[in-house]
Amino acid sequence: MFWCDKLVEAQSGPQTINDSKTPSGRAHIGALRGPLIHDAIFRTLQSKGVPVRFLFGVDDYDPVDEIPYGQAEVFEKYLGAPSRPACLLHLQEGRVL
Repeated sequence: MFWCDKLVEAQSGPQTINDSKTPSGRAHIGALRGPLIHDAIFRTLQSKGVPVRFLFGVDDYDPVDEIPYGQAEVFEKYLGAPSRPACLLHLQEGRVL
């Protein structure tokens, strides 16, 4: 039995699968893990006739988790700082606005 089949057999009623990605940091192959797993679950639920919806969002309201290449002097003080989410940091000519 496929792992998704085993997972969804215990589900009943409408289901919502919610996934998201932060644009902070670099894109890498590991970032596909969540969407691929959630897509497999979504498709399995669909094939069993379970009402399901798959939501995917991009949320930039998180702390900076990686410094852009060549910008360490500008961004280092904001690394992991919850008071300055990535969406509030705008880089222009090597400085944060």
